[in-house]
Amino acid sequence: MTLADRLAVLDHGRLEQVGPPAEVYRRPASRFVAGFLGSPSMNFLDGHLVDDVTVALPDGGHLRLKAGPAVVPADRRVTLGIRPEDIQPAAPGEPGSLAFSIEMTEELGLGRLLHGRLAGAEAVMLLPASLPAPTGSLPVRLPYPALHLFDHESGARIDLPPVAEESAASILRAL
Repeated sequence: MTLADRLAVLDHGRLEQVGPPAEVYRRPASRFVAGFLGSPSMNFLDGHLVDDVTVALPDGGHLRLKAGPAVVPADRRVTLGIRPEDIQPAAPGEPGSLAFSIEMTEELGLGRLLHGRLAGAEAVMLLPASLPAPTGSLPVRLPYPALHLFDHESGARIDLPPVAEESAASILRAL
């Protein structure tokens, strides 16, 4: 990824995706590509699309999307993906937060990797070194723009519609 202008990802001789490395990393065409790129790799949570904006998670919890995939019918098995660097600490009791149960902390100097369980699945979270090292359980949020949705059977990406969100970049542009 560091040397290429374009990247091609193959799975058993089948071309999965071609594009600039950052695009392939940030918008993988399939679950295979999402899991192949990145260290640590993307976290995956199996789920069930209950309606157009609600995903039932394996631990019995629910994740509400800001906008559902218009082309995907409800009552379908899906896989949610999120990169370790995109999981964010949340305030205790924050609406929509999930519990990240910490099993091990890996100190990296620049940050730390928290290994544990999220919604019943093994997961890894990257926490900046500037934040104190938590133990036990940590409430986290999965930001909508960072979520990836894949068809459970085929592994193909299901596009989620973008939603208008005020970000630091948009605030800086306004100044």
